[in-house]
Amino acid sequence: MSLSCSTDAISQPIIFGGKVIDFAVNLVENYNFEAKSFLYYGHPTTVAEDVNFCNVTVTYTHPGQNDTVHVETWLPMDNFNGRLQSVGGGGWVAGRYPPSYSAMSGAISEGYATSTTDAGLQLQSDYGPDSWALTSEGNPNLSLLQNFASISLGDQASIAKGLVESFYGEAPKYSYWSGCSQGGRQGMMLAQRYPEAYDGIHACAPAINWNQLFMSTLWPQLIMQELNYFPYPCEMNAILAEAIEACDALDGIIDGIISNEDACDFDPMDVVGKSINCSDTANIISITEEAAKIAKSTWSGPTTAGGKFIWYGPNTGAQLSGQSLQLTNDIGLAMTTCTNGSCKGAPVGLGEVWIKYWIEANPDWSYKNMSREAFDLYAQEAFQLYESVIGTNDPDLRAFYKKGGKILGYHGTHDQIIAVKGTRHYYGKVKEIIPEVASFYRMFEVPGLLHCSGGKGGQPTNTFDALRAWVENGTVPTELPHSFEDANGYEQHRLLCPYPKKAWLKTNDSNKAFSYLSSLVSNAVDICQGGRDFSLVLEGVVDWTKCREAYKRVMAGMALCPLPYVLTAGPAREPPVPEITQTATKSMPSRITPLLKQRLLQAFSHTHQGVELCGCIPLDTFADDNIDGEDQFLLEAVLALSALHVTDSDVETDSQFKTAKAVMRHYRHLAQASSRDCSDRPTITTIRANLVLGLCELLTMAGSKAWLHIGLAIRFAQTLRMRSEHNRRLSPYQREIRRRTFWACITLDRIVAYSTFRTQTIALDLVELHLPCSEAAFVFGRETPGPRLEELGRELQDNSGSLALAYLVKTVLLWSPIAQSFVEHGRRLLSGKHGAEAWERYWQSEAALTSWLNSLPSGMKWSENNLRAHKSLGQSCHYVSMHMLIQHAMFIVHHEFLVYEEDQISLPDILSVPITTASGSTVNEQSLTSTQACVDGAMQIVNMLRTIERVTKEIPPNLFAGTAISTSASVLLWVCYCSLEVVFPPGSRIQEPEVARQDANYLLAVLDTWAGTWPRARAWANSIRLLDEFYRSRRGGRGLPRAAPPDETMLQNEKNEPDSGAGSPIHLRDGDGLPDVNTIPRETYYKVRMITGLILEQPEICRSILQMRDDEPSTEQSEQDPVSWQADFDFSWMEDTELMAEHSVLTDYAMYLDI
Repeated sequence: MSLSCSTDAISQPIIFGGKVIDFAVNLVENYNFEAKSFLYYGHPTTVAEDVNFCNVTVTYTHPGQNDTVHVETWLPMDNFNGRLQSVGGGGWVAGRYPPSYSAMSGAISEGYATSTTDAGLQLQSDYGPDSWALTSEGNPNLSLLQNFASISLGDQASIAKGLVESFYGEAPKYSYWSGCSQGGRQGMMLAQRYPEAYDGIHACAPAINWNQLFMSTLWPQLIMQELNYFPYPCEMNAILAEAIEACDALDGIIDGIISNEDACDFDPMDVVGKSINCSDTANIISITEEAAKIAKSTWSGPTTAGGKFIWYGPNTGAQLSGQSLQLTNDIGLAMTTCTNGSCKGAPVGLGEVWIKYWIEANPDWSYKNMSREAFDLYAQEAFQLYESVIGTNDPDLRAFYKKGGKILGYHGTHDQIIAVKGTRHYYGKVKEIIPEVASFYRMFEVPGLLHCSGGKGGQPTNTFDALRAWVENGTVPTELPHSFEDANGYEQHRLLCPYPKKAWLKTNDSNKAFSYLSSLVSNAVDICQGGRDFSLVLEGVVDWTKCREAYKRVMAGMALCPLPYVLTAGPAREPPVPEITQTATKSMPSRITPLLKQRLLQAFSHTHQGVELCGCIPLDTFADDNIDGEDQFLLEAVLALSALHVTDSDVETDSQFKTAKAVMRHYRHLAQASSRDCSDRPTITTIRANLVLGLCELLTMAGSKAWLHIGLAIRFAQTLRMRSEHNRRLSPYQREIRRRTFWACITLDRIVAYSTFRTQTIALDLVELHLPCSEAAFVFGRETPGPRLEELGRELQDNSGSLALAYLVKTVLLWSPIAQSFVEHGRRLLSGKHGAEAWERYWQSEAALTSWLNSLPSGMKWSENNLRAHKSLGQSCHYVSMHMLIQHAMFIVHHEFLVYEEDQISLPDILSVPITTASGSTVNEQSLTSTQACVDGAMQIVNMLRTIERVTKEIPPNLFAGTAISTSASVLLWVCYCSLEVVFPPGSRIQEPEVARQDANYLLAVLDTWAGTWPRARAWANSIRLLDEFYRSRRGGRGLPRAAPPDETMLQNEKNEPDSGAGSPIHLRDGDGLPDVNTIPRETYYKVRMITGLILEQPEICRSILQMRDDEPSTEQSEQDPVSWQADFDFSWMEDTELMAEHSVLTDYAMYLDI
């Protein structure tokens, strides 16, 4: 059937009680719009591209009421799916404003007919009711209020369905309503008063219980007035952070979200007097009693002057403060605005407006003179006057239920405007009338979600589709998978459950908790259980800590708590528990001699103990030969790690083992078993043991196991609240062990995040711990803790050398965000949604590192004399690792700027053609500077290593040094094969290719010295050799590259000119702005990035890369066996099934290789 968008083809609707005064029909062609998910509620972001639709706007009035109402309906010209999706408004707006149009754009792009109404309200730019609330002073506009509350909703449904039937020749197969907040209230009003209007209602965070809700939004401002105290936002934010810290872990996951608010007994009064660093005043202030009362009152909800309950407040953990005049997902009921050190209340524009226009009917009224008694009277009067008009809390939904209608929506547990408890209250009232309420009405609570969108828990994007499947197919939404992007840009997976059920972690026994932890990160395997009694939760979970009393009450006498693990980034949030002493004993196998044990412990002391582990395990820990329990676990882990640094000859003469690898495997296996046995014992010893075991797994290429053990250690550290100074009666030595153990947790957290492409776990904002003290103070047990993080560098020059470990720790913290930028974004650092923000964060991090480098005391700056001085103090490993990290951080991201010419071009054209860099930008002055910095950094690493070798006779093997060496070698290989003389003018510091080759070979030799029993070192070395082969295959020939090509033909294409077509890798179209990640040349860049970062974890892909070298053999290769050169490449260690247990990260990169 041919559709005609004209007034002749579409019948004017007949409106009961209304009169049409205008009927406009317009064809809209090639409409484009991106409907963001945060306004297209319950849907993913959807893009309307070149959509054609018929826009029909019906203007009508209700005779005698002097109103003018518009209903706008969009009818798709193509791909109509036979369904109507009407959308709601927000705040004081019924619809026909930007958020409504955004939702309509999403609907039209998916084939729905869609509609909206303005209810006859004359909107102004602030979308408030000022322009329509009163007919005159003292007289509320009751006609428009009725339109807004209900009448226009029935009209809209009738008009929209009639237009669909007139335009397409048949009524819509199914009709849906969708909205949040005001839109959610509108949906519930439709179910209550117009049950025949829609088949499915998607009502999220509904503003039902209107009068109680609006009075509750003004309550915190009234408390401020009573106390005559208007807190700085930082004070309210600090109280919020304390609440989350106290109650976050009650749901079993440390993620900055209070999901089990029923079990939370946090009292803001408990943190009165605590010092906080206030960004609003730029100094230290204390949390006041007044601020605590305001927070407590906000979360408790309004009461009468006599203390009787009026209505619910937001859940504990909901945002208190925010930015006024922002979207509703960034405001709070206890907001203030501050200027020149003075603050005043900033209400959200709901409760005070409601009283002003509909109760006082006086536009000059101000809440600032309101007493508690007046507040009570206003609440009572609002209920008497308007409950029947806009209360929207009639629980009798039998008509909608019998009709077969379905209601589904979501509500955030951290909704700071509309209390989720109000929705629960209404659901309970409906259940009293319809006991089988769940058969037609389901509300999904979303942990951490703010009002409609925003917050740490993410906004659902599948609830509307779940409603449609329920309506059309009878598919009952028993649970919904929920994926969202966390604050660090990583995708998280959870499960949403219909109220009153909740999602919980489940395991059948303690051993399965380990594998379950890994799977939870990438899959939604929570379970929906129970109601508010939680009686079915957690089968067989070990009782690893004493439950809090409040939690016991909610758990109905159950003695078990959920098994929490750190799954996402965030500060420590778990109540302290006493350290538990291991009582079980296990005999230590005597398969190594005391001499080999001593050699292994010495290897441990000279390698990782003083660097990655921050000196937290002094050798006197193992002075007693008769150890058992947790100490035995620690020794097993240390021996496994140390075996990576001894030779087979060392082992064979002093034990029953034949190789160092066998020693490592034996003790690693024992340590893994001990880790499982101690998985319910958070102590300093088990923390250190898991850190060592995790480091061993990392060095043997078992990344997921490394992350597991290090994550468990971090979890235990958070359980013991090690981020703060300990106040027990510990000796200075014990306190220092404790400090160093926590800094080791932070250091290894950064290392494993960089090495395994995961997010960092420990945030620094709440760490209140001294840095490691000097070695002398540590050894002699002096009460002289190291400086605070922000204080380091202010000490006297002659004392800085004794704090080398503290300097190393701070350098790790400055290095990690830069290294993480490279890992997380790669070339996307300059593209797409990651571009501007990621790039800005990187420059801030680099500026901080540069400032740190420039402020180093003279004794800590790099020089051969300083190296000798630190060597004499026995802390050269700290000093060397610190400077390795500084240099690595200074050029790791610059590595993205290295030029790869995908299309060969002639030298004369290079200066005039925008050559594409690895990051997707074009070679300009900035990228030349960055490339120069990159090569300078690699050269500096080489110079440093030669100095170290000259002074200390050996280069200490550790992850920091290995990371810097492998990255430097890849840069030097680029210099060998890809640098162009014309790009870098005479006088630049770019090395000659032969010199770069010599330096790269030197770095490779360093890695080879570590590679005997250290698989990660062997992986780095193999990666460099593989990259060399790859570059040679791309550039032709196997010999050493010449300083310059013999003639320009080597760089020419067939036409001797650059290709300027759309597919050219050296051409960006006008207006492209930041490069699109999907249009940037990926051939060489991705292969190089994969080889240098990931490739050696999967041997078959490694072989495929090498095989590419022989696809078009050069003249030098043609006389050789095309694969014979691969015989010298070491693949054997990669085929060890124990070492190659995981390589999932490679999957995404493999598709870029077309193999």
